[in-house]
Amino acid sequence: MTEVSVFAFMGGAEIIVPPEMAVEVSGFAMMGGVDVTVRLPGETGRQAKKRRKLERKGLQPRLAAPTED
Repeated sequence: MTEVSVFAFMGGAEIIVPPEMAVEVSGFAMMGGVDVTVRLPGETGRQAKKRRKLERKGLQPRLAAPTED
């Protein structure tokens, strides 16, 4: 188990976790905030947002074909 304590005063923090990690959140916010975001390995914030939108609609996200360098 990993425990993270965050104090955000007049600011914010974003905690990014992998999908298999269980997250329990408690606390309160007064002039700040803490967001917990789930992302797949190598996934950008934009890709994660698009994936979550498709999942809410009941659709499967289409994975991009790997590119060769």
